[in-house]
Amino acid sequence: MYKMILLSFIICFFSCNQFSKKELDTRTKDPETNKNQIVFIFKKQNFENSVDIKSNVLGSAIFYSEKNDFTIIELNPSNSVKNDTIVKKVNSDKICLSHRFNKVQKFLYEFQKGDTVVFDYEKGYPYVSIINRKVLKYDNNFLADIKIEKPLEDFQFVLKNKRIRNGNENKIYFKELSNYRIKVEKFLDSIMNENLISPSIYEMYKASNKFSEINTDKTLLKSIVSDDLRRDDLLYLKSYRHFLNNYVVQKFHIKTQFSNDPMTCNSKIAFDSINRSALFSNKVKESLLYTHLVNIAEKNSTVDLDEYFKKFQEIVKNPVLNEYIYDTYLLDYTSLKTNIKDVYLLNKTKQKITINDVLSQHRGKVVYVDFWASWCAPCRSAMPSSRKLHEEYKDKDLVFVYISIDNDFNKWQAASEKEDLSIGNNNLLAMNYPNALFYKELQLKTIPRYLIYDKKGKLVHQNAPGPENNEIRFELNKYLKE
Repeated sequence: MYKMILLSFIICFFSCNQFSKKELDTRTKDPETNKNQIVFIFKKQNFENSVDIKSNVLGSAIFYSEKNDFTIIELNPSNSVKNDTIVKKVNSDKICLSHRFNKVQKFLYEFQKGDTVVFDYEKGYPYVSIINRKVLKYDNNFLADIKIEKPLEDFQFVLKNKRIRNGNENKIYFKELSNYRIKVEKFLDSIMNENLISPSIYEMYKASNKFSEINTDKTLLKSIVSDDLRRDDLLYLKSYRHFLNNYVVQKFHIKTQFSNDPMTCNSKIAFDSINRSALFSNKVKESLLYTHLVNIAEKNSTVDLDEYFKKFQEIVKNPVLNEYIYDTYLLDYTSLKTNIKDVYLLNKTKQKITINDVLSQHRGKVVYVDFWASWCAPCRSAMPSSRKLHEEYKDKDLVFVYISIDNDFNKWQAASEKEDLSIGNNNLLAMNYPNALFYKELQLKTIPRYLIYDKKGKLVHQNAPGPENNEIRFELNKYLKE
């Protein structure tokens, strides 16, 4: 039971569930261009770049949003073996960057357009320097420098105790958390009075402190004022965006599967409630509608997505967001998704192919099919064994075909790259799962699932052993000899 609870905490804690811009890293010596970018230098440090429960990647460790914006840009430095530099073009004057370290430690920073930022890990945690301008004492490393002990968050408590807090422990936790917030507020006020922190960074931490507490103790939602729902300037804060979703669930009385995760609610009800409401500013409403549209795309039917995407386009006149939704959730392939006769697949360039096409291409070879998804922990944990098996049989008449049942094209691509599946044309995305009769006949309801086709293209094993199971070699060798 506690594993289910732990997973819900992780998903809530780390899920971004926002648009992730695909911008190319740029490197330039042009002074004018340098004014419109931020240079990030990550010194060598083998920190954990994702939360990993049996290899289930649940979020990026480093991401930022620009001022007055809710879209998220991820940074994925390769700094485990050397220093790494990433250059990002920015449009706003400031960004808010979140850095998760060692799974549960969280650090928050504000940087400016034109900055060159160095992350150093010699102290055992990220320590920041800005080398192009002078900053005040607490501007860069406030959360690292303050010596105020924070009580264990729910996620940390579950990891340590393998259970959730009981009622009495929750009361104690809320009191300890309130005392912690008060101490942080007092410290912030004192260093602000002494001119040791910049006003904008002071305001960022004050807001983060406030909304983080509300997100933990939802009884505090009753104390918010109308202005809290119209803070476009705070949309770059993850804690503020999470607060907005918590508010929607409580205000419109929408049930959730997990009380700590507002995104387990019925997003169709949430979308319509937000749309009818006059409580939010236009930008905040856009952020909320987008968040729940993504939730619909990932959890509901194609019919629901098509209906709510049309609503979204009528309300939100943002071509970038609309294009992202259209491309990510492959709305131009809607007819394929409802087709039941054939098994339609897409490759990484969005070319359509059927499973019969795949088998025809590899006639004369044994085909080992792996059904998986980016969110499937057992699937991901089996991938190293699959790569080892692939290497072992690379000179044999054996083809490995990977078919993902992901709903999100970009998440599939990102996971494919992490698992080294992006090379070649045998890594495919299922378009009409679970509608096709093929899946129903196989009773393909859980993954991972493995199939074996013989050299004639005949399905000879509907529940083949996984790559980590030594029995798979016996099965493959048997059909390779035929």
